[in-house]
Parts: sequence; C-alpha cells; structure tokens
Amino acid sequence: MNRALFACCIGALAASQHVCAQNAAPDDRPSLGWVAGLEHVTQATMPLEGTSITIGALADFPLANRHFSVRSDILFHVIGLGRAGSSTPDVLIETDPGFVASGSLGVVAYLNDRSARWSPYLIGGAAAYLYDGDHFGFAHTNHFGLEGGAGVEFRAHNHDLFFEARYFTMAPFAIVPFVFGIRY
Repeated sequence: MNRALFACCIGALAASQHVCAQNAAPDDRPSLGWVAGLEHVTQATMPLEGTSITIGALADFPLANRHFSVRSDILFHVIGLGRAGSSTPDVLIETDPGFVASGSLGVVAYLNDRSARWSPYLIGGAAAYLYDGDHFGFAHTNHFGLEGGAGVEFRAHNHDLFFEARYFTMAPFAIVPFVFGIRY
C-alpha cells in the first residue's frame, strides 16, 4: 500500500511538470544540501533490528558534461532504534542503537539534461566508514566499501528536491538508506 501511494505521488509530480523548464539557464555552480530518511540493514543475523535512520549533508559539483556531476556526502546512520531481536511482536526490548558514520565520493549520471525540470539518475562511488563496534558483534577490519543507487530529482526555483535509494557495502553487511533531500 505504501509503495503504491509513493508511486502515485511521484507520478503526479512528474506529470504536473514540463519536460524542460522554459527559458531556464542550467545551474553549473556547486550546491550544498541535506538528506534524511529511513534505512534497512541487510544482515539478518545482526543483533540490532528495528527502525534505522540516516541524516547527512552533501555537496554536488557539476561536470562539464551536462549529464554528470561529482557528489560528496557525510551521513550519520543510527541503526536499531527501539527493538532488538524480539521474535514476539508484543515484546519490546529496549537497547542502545548502533552508530555508523560514512563519507562517500561518487559520480552521479543524470538521464535528463540539468536544465530539465526533473531527472532520474544513477549514482556510484566509494565510501569510508567509522562505526560503534560494540553493537555489531564482529571485528570489522576494512573501513572502506562501494556504493551504488538510483534516484529522481525535481528542480524548483532555487533548490532541487530528490529521493534516492543507495546500497552501501560494509562487509559483512550492507546499509540501504532511502532518503529525501534538498539541495540549494
């Protein structure tokens, strides 16, 4: 139900926008922004379960090619809020959440030109991580991983709104944030 509602909202936004902004000069300046959203941790045997959130800041640097930019971001992941490993829905076990801080550098490939009102895009790159090892129950020796994802961006007057999903590899598990963001 939630997926269908989300798809309808995105479809309504896309249908109400023109394919290309009239008389709009593309903005080739670097931009800063904020992101926030929910995330999923893919490791089933991890001791922390429950709601996980991510918040962060990003910088976007357009390249000479109108369909590419370089993005750098710093994200703070709070993993396992409120529920920890309870198989009974009525039993809540309160725990402290685990924390992961990530910094990434990636290339964004827009499928539409930067002067278009909206554009789907792909993102890929590398990330570095710092984490609270006490909550994850493993000896993680590699603090680097890859990232990839997809999103859609809507351009308004002085800012860009976007929704994206990314997959961060962080052996032996991965973090999949679903975030909304705004760039100025």
